[in-house]
Amino acid sequence: MGTDRTVRIPLHAGRLQSNPRRTVQGERRTLDNAGRSALLLHRIHFNRHEKNRRGTHNGKVCPDGMTPSKKGEIYMEIVGKYRIARIMTMVGTDFGFFTADDVLADLNKKLGAGEIEEDDIAESMSMFNSFIEFTPDHKVKSWAKLPEGVSDEEIKAAVEAGQISEVSDGYFVSDEKEWKEEDGKFYYNTNEVREVFDESLSSWDELAEDENGEISFGSGMMRIARI
Repeated sequence: MGTDRTVRIPLHAGRLQSNPRRTVQGERRTLDNAGRSALLLHRIHFNRHEKNRRGTHNGKVCPDGMTPSKKGEIYMEIVGKYRIARIMTMVGTDFGFFTADDVLADLNKKLGAGEIEEDDIAESMSMFNSFIEFTPDHKVKSWAKLPEGVSDEEIKAAVEAGQISEVSDGYFVSDEKEWKEEDGKFYYNTNEVREVFDESLSSWDELAEDENGEISFGSGMMRIARI
């Protein structure tokens, strides 16, 4: 195995990202009137939480100055690992949020009908083999599975070349963002460039739980659940 070999690990494998037409970093989005109104309402809501307060909430203190959010009498600390519970996609003729089992069943139908190939299934399901980690130092790490057959030397070379930032237990960090707490609620930075009527809007989205206890993530394109 030569030391001069340059290895590029395909970061698209398992990469956790939203619709590229909506969320490519640095890209300005043009919105219709309905979209502008929605984002204006988002900005108004977000501005109510501009003051950043940390430490305690309803008398309860969290590690590292974090504040828990309250749902009934249940407190949730955001730090931890989360699986991809559902993604927004098309299954059959229906569009919505679907689990890995839903997506796989639909792909197998398409494979049987000759609409896709075997390799398409693995690629489409790779996102469900990934997970999200919220760290105590306010990082949001997207972990994806390393491609099969990659050697330790190749991984080391990729890290040294800056192609990937971190590797652990057969996974690598494919993307990294940040999270914060404000007034008892959690937010993460989507890194989107948002603009309405030439006015910049916040790139931070709330990490809100739905009725299933899942958290909206990926600019609303997926739901994650604690592992």
